[in-house]
Amino acid sequence: MKPSDPTTVLTAITKGFEVTKNSNQDILVLTCDRAIYKIVVDIAFHQPVLLTTIVPILGGMHFIMDFVSSIGTLMKDSGLKEILSTIFGSIEKNLQSKKYPQNFRALRLLTEKLLRPVFEKDNPDITSMDDLENALDKLSAMSRTTKLWVYYIVKPTFLMMRFCRASHEGDWPLHIKTAEDMLPYMFAAHKYNYGRYGLFYVRSMTWLGPEILDRFCRGEQSLHHTAGIYNGQLSDMFIETN
Repeated sequence: MKPSDPTTVLTAITKGFEVTKNSNQDILVLTCDRAIYKIVVDIAFHQPVLLTTIVPILGGMHFIMDFVSSIGTLMKDSGLKEILSTIFGSIEKNLQSKKYPQNFRALRLLTEKLLRPVFEKDNPDITSMDDLENALDKLSAMSRTTKLWVYYIVKPTFLMMRFCRASHEGDWPLHIKTAEDMLPYMFAAHKYNYGRYGLFYVRSMTWLGPEILDRFCRGEQSLHHTAGIYNGQLSDMFIETN
């Protein structure tokens, strides 16, 4: 059967409960991409008992990949593809979220280049993020082109960096807040599936019981290959790395 077949997903949930029980735990935390997340949520609503015993997590790596795709859609025909193609290959796939984290790196380097004159010439006294955002807002008010690149490249890249920081630090409140801030871009780019299920994901995390919420806030939702700080990984990325 296909991985997205409801029977396959239900079998995985059943197996997950077996592992959870053998680990002396009561709650099954299940990470999945959007296609599987939808099926898990549908199954949970058809079997209400699961609503209190399963916590479906929308995979952060797939979430940020779709966010990159949203930026690619919003910046279509803006010159973004031509700029990035001078340095990076497979730009079409990059802007369709197919090559994470290469596309993330490309947007970070582009953002650094865009911000350099802001720091070097226009605003030498910027010392905080608030100062930078105020400077960018002033520049955006002076030019529609500047506003396009600030609001659809610079600020979204800041969001992606904040999203990754949340996973590295195991900062659960920052993860949820950043995911919520990323949703308007998905809706604007007509990524309705990720937008609406992302919205459900963010809202459903407010239903967590005190015990599981306490564990998440202590960083237990962030996985580590080795002990240490600032080396946590998104759970769906963790299984794809050595």
